[in-house]
Amino acid sequence: MLDKRVHLEKYELMMAAHVGVARQVNSCISGVENSVGNKDYSYRNCVEGAAAELVLAKYLGIYWDGSVDTFKGKPDVGQFEVRQTKYHNGRLVLQENDSRDSTYVLVTGDCQDYIVQGWLPGRVAFGVATFGTLHSGTKHKSYNIEQGFLWELPRPAQPLLDIDEKLWRYHKGGSEYSLKLVGTHLNLDG
Repeated sequence: MLDKRVHLEKYELMMAAHVGVARQVNSCISGVENSVGNKDYSYRNCVEGAAAELVLAKYLGIYWDGSVDTFKGKPDVGQFEVRQTKYHNGRLVLQENDSRDSTYVLVTGDCQDYIVQGWLPGRVAFGVATFGTLHSGTKHKSYNIEQGFLWELPRPAQPLLDIDEKLWRYHKGGSEYSLKLVGTHLNLDG
């Protein structure tokens, strides 16, 4: 059985928290309302959303840029749009303005321990979704997809490059091989 659990270390959760807070602050300053129209949408939602993106990147062994203010301009991680709920039995939730051409992944859990539940192409997701309110007492309607409809997302057999579970990019510099991360060079030749 595929292990879909991902644990974020404290430093990884802190990185996601910085990204989430930056996203919320920028939205507040620019007057951008959250996509679900929920006035109770909080900093925690932004932090957990960013953490879910990092979770998926870690699961797939790919780089996460933690971008701010890109909104619908590019996918969250690789080719995927990430949705998160703290409820492990929760649903994949899409909004009317979400693209049918995107690919969506549901990540559940919070504060370090998560599960990558599965994925669906947008056209399939909107086709199997139930349209309505997710919680009693809310007026906002969304497209809600039960986990039973999600397709399992396999982990790559081997991450692109795995060194202490961080993605680094190889580049050859002269006669030495080095690893590069934001301008930092480590000499592998000793």
